[in-house]
Amino acid sequence: MKALRQILRVFGVGVFLVPLLVTVRTTAAEPAAHFFVETGHSIRGVFWTYWQAHGGLAQQGYPLTEEIQERSELDGRVYTVQYFERAAFEWHPENQPPYDILLAQLGTHAYAQYLTHAPEQWTDPVNPRYFPETGHTVGGRFRDYWEANGGLMQQGYPVSDVFAERNPTDGKLYAVQYFQRAVFEYHPQNAPPYDVLLAPLGARLYHETYWTVCGECAVPLTVPAADASCDVSGSVNGHATPSSVHGGETVIATATGFNQTEPVVITLTMPDGTVVAEQSDVIRLPGEPIGLPVMTQPTWVPGRWTMTFEGGSSHHKAVIYFCVQAPGGRGI
Repeated sequence: MKALRQILRVFGVGVFLVPLLVTVRTTAAEPAAHFFVETGHSIRGVFWTYWQAHGGLAQQGYPLTEEIQERSELDGRVYTVQYFERAAFEWHPENQPPYDILLAQLGTHAYAQYLTHAPEQWTDPVNPRYFPETGHTVGGRFRDYWEANGGLMQQGYPVSDVFAERNPTDGKLYAVQYFQRAVFEYHPQNAPPYDVLLAPLGARLYHETYWTVCGECAVPLTVPAADASCDVSGSVNGHATPSSVHGGETVIATATGFNQTEPVVITLTMPDGTVVAEQSDVIRLPGEPIGLPVMTQPTWVPGRWTMTFEGGSSHHKAVIYFCVQAPGGRGI
């Protein structure tokens, strides 16, 4: 995958380029690095050292970008950042190690959706630990996992108690608990330690925020022409939930049938067949589908939009259609 050079937010009549995000240049004199063929990105220097010392693939996931420059929403300063499936690293050279690498509070960011309508919650009575800093308790398997996997430094304080949440990928309800830097999801059908899984918060935030500019897209597509009825039937190896939205609403595109750790190229296509964005993802577990949130915009062209997923090694393809409705709710 080509180096990330610019950011776009896709609109119906074109794209808006944000030049702040640039790839950080590196030299041969830098510390050791590791290239991941699964996503086509490398981890190097202090980020590579931190990644290896703090859970590696299980806790952080594969890298989704190279090092980039990003302005913090907290203090307005520009920092060197790298996105991973389950985390985002931020380099603070003004701090002494190990506090020179800080993890973005992705769990806090994700839990913001519940601040005005908090779901019904409960505490696990098994071996509970109360945190006065946030007023929440961790117990049971979630406490076991928290203590065995970095505790406060890696996961952060709990920002909720336990509650039931529907997984956007498989549509099932699971017991979850939000922390400052993670979301724990309990899967009792799995044997420990795989009964507690981490939500891919880094991937979700990155996919919702950043798309690479698609000049010559890597995947040739045959895109059906838009039609007056905005027919979304005919999706292959996947589906959109919901299948029809007003511009500004979010669609979850779910694609199935890809190999374990297979790199997958994802493209977004307008109703007229113009490919406007390209991204890559990676399968984390065998048999698990990809669930990708697509945040539509009010200015998107009404009609049938297409997302195509193609496996880098298997060439397995999923084609998913969804309808963006015109103002007033009528697809054209």
